Amino acid sequence: MGSLDAIIIILVCAFSIASMYGSSLKIKNEVKNLQKELAQSQLREQQQFDAGIAAQNALKAKEEAYNTLLGQKKSSEVKVGFLAEALAPLHEHFPVPPETCRFLGAPFDFVSFDLENERIVFIECKSNGSVLSPKQKKLKQLILDGKVEFAEVRIGKDGVTSKVSSKM
Repeated sequence: MGSLDAIIIILVCAFSIASMYGSSLKIKNEVKNLQKELAQSQLREQQQFDAGIAAQNALKAKEEAYNTLLGQKKSSEVKVGFLAEALAPLHEHFPVPPETCRFLGAPFDFVSFDLENERIVFIECKSNGSVLSPKQKKLKQLILDGKVEFAEVRIGKDGVTSKVSSKM
């Protein structure tokens, strides 16, 4: 092999090495670019995830605030209802004279002992769309059916005695 052949082989090898080095640098740059894109993509995904968590937390806070306000509203409605019940006998359309009323609270709000009109009236005050409870409905039916009695109880040194009077 001559020196010219050796130089050609060396030049071909050098050119191949240079070409491979250039390709290696190109691949290395492409890998760096892909790594950079991946990191940016991961950062965007993390930001979106964080934004989602922040949105969930904000929604949860709004739900808690709503529930608090709803509870306060219901509490206020109950208080207004109690106040309305207490003042109901003073209303001009109340079915009996207010001085005949006694507050019970449960199972009915009032009982009226209207001696002038010779009647006893059980009164339940309801607001808005409220309805009688099942117990109140049953008691109303018993009253309407005349299943009302009077019991006189005597407590003395001999104990307790009672006498029940009924229309039935």
